[in-house]
Amino acid sequence: MASSVSVFLFKYATRIAVRIFLLLILLCVGTAAAQETATKNLSPQQTASDGKVQNIPTSPQVDDEITVIGVKADGTPVEVPTTAPQATSEVSARYPLNVPLNLNERYVGDISVEVDSIGVGDIDVERLLALLEPLVEKEVYNSIAARAGGRVTAPFADLSGDDVKVEFDAGNLAANVSIAVSGLGQNKIGLRTRPRPEPENFNQQENFSIGLGANITQGYSFSDNSGQRLGPILANFEGYANLGGFDGVSLFYGFDLTESQDELFQRREIQLVKDFYDSAIRLSAGDIDASLTSFQETSPLLGVSIARQYRAIQPFKNIVSSGRGSITLDRDSIVEVEVNGVIAETLELRAGRYQLTDFPFSVGANDVRLIIEDERGRNEIAEFSFFSQGSLLGEGILDFGFTAGVPRRPVEGGIAYDDDPVTTGFFNYGLLSWLNVGLNGQARKDRQQIGGSFAFGTPIGIFSSDITGSRANGDILGLAASGDYSHSLALGSTALTFNAAAIYRSENFSAANIGDIQNQRLVANSLIRAQFQNGINIGFSGGYIDNYDTADQKRFSFTAGKTFGRFSLNLTSNYTKTTGEESDVTLLAGLSYRINNRHSARARYSTVENLRELSLVRTKVRELNDLSGRLRLAQNDVAENFDGEVEFRHNRFEAEVEFDHSAERGVEAGEDSQSARWRFSTFAGYAGGKVAIGREAREGFVIASRHKSLKDAELAVLDQGGRFITAKAGALGPALIPIERGYTPRRHAIQVEPLPIGYDLGAALIDILPSPGAGYAYVIGSDASRTLLGTLKNSDGEAFKLAVGFLESVDGDEEKRRQFFTNSAGRFVAERVSAGEYTLVIDKARTEPFKIEDDTEGLVDVGEIIFP
Repeated sequence: MASSVSVFLFKYATRIAVRIFLLLILLCVGTAAAQETATKNLSPQQTASDGKVQNIPTSPQVDDEITVIGVKADGTPVEVPTTAPQATSEVSARYPLNVPLNLNERYVGDISVEVDSIGVGDIDVERLLALLEPLVEKEVYNSIAARAGGRVTAPFADLSGDDVKVEFDAGNLAANVSIAVSGLGQNKIGLRTRPRPEPENFNQQENFSIGLGANITQGYSFSDNSGQRLGPILANFEGYANLGGFDGVSLFYGFDLTESQDELFQRREIQLVKDFYDSAIRLSAGDIDASLTSFQETSPLLGVSIARQYRAIQPFKNIVSSGRGSITLDRDSIVEVEVNGVIAETLELRAGRYQLTDFPFSVGANDVRLIIEDERGRNEIAEFSFFSQGSLLGEGILDFGFTAGVPRRPVEGGIAYDDDPVTTGFFNYGLLSWLNVGLNGQARKDRQQIGGSFAFGTPIGIFSSDITGSRANGDILGLAASGDYSHSLALGSTALTFNAAAIYRSENFSAANIGDIQNQRLVANSLIRAQFQNGINIGFSGGYIDNYDTADQKRFSFTAGKTFGRFSLNLTSNYTKTTGEESDVTLLAGLSYRINNRHSARARYSTVENLRELSLVRTKVRELNDLSGRLRLAQNDVAENFDGEVEFRHNRFEAEVEFDHSAERGVEAGEDSQSARWRFSTFAGYAGGKVAIGREAREGFVIASRHKSLKDAELAVLDQGGRFITAKAGALGPALIPIERGYTPRRHAIQVEPLPIGYDLGAALIDILPSPGAGYAYVIGSDASRTLLGTLKNSDGEAFKLAVGFLESVDGDEEKRRQFFTNSAGRFVAERVSAGEYTLVIDKARTEPFKIEDDTEGLVDVGEIIFP
């Protein structure tokens, strides 16, 4: 055995170094994390209306009676004596938030709310009415205004009625307005009606920041008898750097370290991004994915791109939507296909590009999610409709994308590039409020295509069409055309949705992707779905595929769903008829039961291989030290499985363990197999001279550190809903708060405990609008945090009553100047005072200098001060 170890060290010294490096990361982070886990939970302080956290002592150390100095409308001071605050019963605190407003599940703008931890609270009525006015019928608008009764803010419940529902979704941190389709204005929801948040209204990000995330996985086989039970360590590193802040440029990069391969280091995608926020334009260079439309197709490229993106501008991702329904997987991945809330199938796919028709969901089902997990444990979710969702650009709005580069493809050593350049581009323009037109084209060696499109809205729905011609090898011409229709209407309390789509391609139609085989002549789909007031929804869909040299296919589907109490039921029946083969009928049934807010039980049955499945799920929450997971028991005609996963969310990392037991069934069944896999992810960020370690942050991060005056206090940052602690400062230094999505306003409240008596924390809020790769640095607390108390008297010992004056620094620093008032006893209070030497000034008269020492904090009593 010693000889084997020596040979291993001799031949693979570099790999051993990599393994030690990775294990050191785990050891360092894990050791410090264990210390942080032991820290106690914090309780929130009271937050005043101006956003300042007030630390109110329950047993004042100066007086048993406190006199509050106020100011009348004319500017003269007035005293308001009160008794010292006493301990009171805990009241549910409310948090001011800036959240998305959704109208019938469609984003229309951002709005201010103030809610408690369960979502009860008020909404900005003026903003609500301004956003809804161009989108709803006048009668609906007037009814909401009448319920508001002229108030600036109003409770959500007060604004709801029979015709409209206004509520706060605490889970998704959004304000939702639900109105019957008949109450919506015609064709008014467009890009122009989506106001954007203004960057100057938020705290500014640092001009330079850099971050790097590590995602480390390893597998273990309990049933492998070859002696290689422990799999290789796979480490994926992804990071970014931002230069110039919100209006700057960002570089995204990635690389892999794989222990078992000849080349340990494998470069991943590198991309430089520059966004123009006002015009919603993104410039990209490097490893990019082209913006596509209509019948355009291309593999990922090495090149440059300019595109307008009206929706939230997203940083570089592993999976991208493109063209007429396709996805690109940069790594081998496991893909769960979820149709109408039910997992239809789990697929293991190689890296590459896939059309929607490659997936086994029923034609016409338009609630489809692909849940992708790649070999490094990264998760992405792609949501789309099988049908195009026709929508119109506002009049005068131009949407476009232009890309040029050479194709890239994954290879054993990382990435390889071809030498056949590709150019692709499109534009769509809102010619009128009800009419859009577009032009698109692509070109590469021996292949070109050009096309046009239009979409127009009518009282009976939105119609759109694309027509594209292609040329290959100089003289082979082809044609492709499509037509789409969508319409929604209300019949009483029932909402109806109609969709239809047809795509035709001639046999010689040639897309830009070399090697793609075109076999489908015609693909036609249709869907009608009804949603009833009692929660029942049903849908009918049909599809037809006419192929050139393979069998044609017809498919029909029926779906029905119902939610009642804690139960949700979904049924799907699919009929498929392929020419020359027997028809195939499959049934899929799913039932879920919500045990409580976090736990649910699910059951699924499919006639495909007679699948039966039971699972128990504990969903994730944003709280530190959260434990979530899933257990699943499945059986079909060929195998049975028992698998599960457990995930732990710590302040500095996330860790996950998966296990799987599989047993084949039948006469030729092989041996059982058992395997497990662990995953560990963490992140390090630098901004504003501070370094912090935390959980994975793909979009950006915030570093929150303690001022030296709070070195003995606990610092915690709450999630956006104000319900959970999402990050803490601890043994590994400042807190790191991951940013989940760029260009989305975020607001986090701060907790500090214990806060010294009289300590002025200022506006204890992190209020940001991040760009891609953003880095923020906050120092919680400051030297200017003392509250000064004292008594002013003249040389005769008489109190200065109801006087107005200033506390001024002897060194002339204007930033330290503070105004103060005195009460009838000559008592004064000055807030946000730093250490230093000061004098008091009233009507040009000055006191002798006095000093506030560095070692003082919180409430500082300077005693009696005599004016000359």
